Amino acid sequence: MIGNETLRIARRMGPGDADARRSGYERVLNLVDLTIAATDHRSFRREIWRWRDVVAELYLDLEPRPERHTQALRVLLRLEVRAARRVAPIAA
Repeated sequence: MIGNETLRIARRMGPGDADARRSGYERVLNLVDLTIAATDHRSFRREIWRWRDVVAELYLDLEPRPERHTQALRVLLRLEVRAARRVAPIAA
């Protein structure tokens, strides 16, 4: 679900999409918080916390950062083995 929401935000990188982009990042942050609370895997939890910091920066940024957003999505996908196989088809 985190990846799905992150992909939705990618379509909201225009200058007039600031509110929709911000709402999307807020939903991503909430989903990450729920994921952290639900996992017992310490290494995964540590990495997702680090990833959350990147999303928090994007949330606070007033300007769209499509390249930074795409990088964050690629890192997120690499955190899960099955999703990591799909990283190549995501726009670079």
